[in-house]
Amino acid sequence: MPLRTHSDSQTLSAISDVDAQYVIFYASRGEDGEMWCPDCREVEALVKGALQTDTGPSGLIVYVGNRLDWKSPTNPFRGEPWNIRAIPTIIHLKEIGRLVEGEIGGQLDRFVQS
Repeated sequence: MPLRTHSDSQTLSAISDVDAQYVIFYASRGEDGEMWCPDCREVEALVKGALQTDTGPSGLIVYVGNRLDWKSPTNPFRGEPWNIRAIPTIIHLKEIGRLVEGEIGGQLDRFVQS
């Protein structure tokens, strides 16, 4: 299924609000359309390739904010229920595991197949 983007990520407060199999947490995009996080930019094509297919699993992209917002300890995604500590992070909502930063490149295909 195509990847979707949550229209107002700051209101995404509970896992029950998500109707996708995977949630992908990325840095927000700037006015130039680029994400400020180099790790997010590095894996974006991999994620699209693995999840953006007609027969693939569903995914929801959530943007965590600009650099200043993300670095704040009060960023809503750092607390319950998400507990995001680094971006990019991909969560399989069956909560079988998470891929964070450098893990995505080498483990995404196996993770999506699980």
